[in-house]
Amino acid sequence: MASRSFGLVDNWLRHVQDIRERYPTLLAGGGRAAVDRLCRRLNVLEQAQNVCRTTIVQDAWSAARTWPCTT
Repeated sequence: MASRSFGLVDNWLRHVQDIRERYPTLLAGGGRAAVDRLCRRLNVLEQAQNVCRTTIVQDAWSAARTWPCTT
């Protein structure tokens, strides 16, 4: 939760650090509850949103909307 450098792993942690900075109110106070909220909830939601923004998912959704209904 602190803004510290850990070397090469910083590149991997950058996304989590961005999320921490985006939701300061939800993570206020720190502690175990804030770490849990950051790692298990906010990070999961953010990464799901990232997947939804990929061209592969966007193209699949567009194609699904144009297929004729078979029911």
